[in-house]
Amino acid sequence: MSKINRSLEAVWMEQLALMDVLKIAAGSGVVAALVSSIITWIKEGRQRSAQRRLEAEIDAIHLITRLDALAVACANNYWEFHDRWSQLRGAEHAHDIGCAKPELQIEPEKLAKIDRVLACRIAWLENDVSLGADGIRARWEAYLDTDEALDADADLVGHFGYEALLISRSLRDKYKLKFQGMQWGMPTIEKQLTECSERSKEFFKEKG
Repeated sequence: MSKINRSLEAVWMEQLALMDVLKIAAGSGVVAALVSSIITWIKEGRQRSAQRRLEAEIDAIHLITRLDALAVACANNYWEFHDRWSQLRGAEHAHDIGCAKPELQIEPEKLAKIDRVLACRIAWLENDVSLGADGIRARWEAYLDTDEALDADADLVGHFGYEALLISRSLRDKYKLKFQGMQWGMPTIEKQLTECSERSKEFFKEKG
């Protein structure tokens, strides 16, 4: 009888050992699956983040090109205006001329993926300059000082270009986009636009 009991006990112990092994194996499989899922989720998250970063960089390059071109156009329009005005000042139709403000044409989707603060600065830039032009116009209508209004309007166009340069530089810094080529004439353009911006701010400070 004791031999039978010992045999039963041995069988029972073997079954318990087998169950323990199965539990460990099952537990290891769950843990492995969980770890694998976490690793996959992290990897996919990094890939999505890298993709978003790449798309933002591509849009930033496009925006920098537009903003730099706008700055150049503002400087050229400023110089052209003063060249024409110096020839026509005092003539009958001298006050019919003005400094043309270039348009900043940027598709809204180009602002969707870049830094939000910079996107806001770009989106509001045109509106800020339009408000400034309204202020100059109101000042001219009140005091009929056409010369001052024309000067202020030209400086405002220069300020428009200066702000475009600042945003362009911020985009380069944000996305680590370094331009290695020759920047033909840009130091002269930046110097002129900076002077225009300072005079424009001073005008609105004094007249505000």
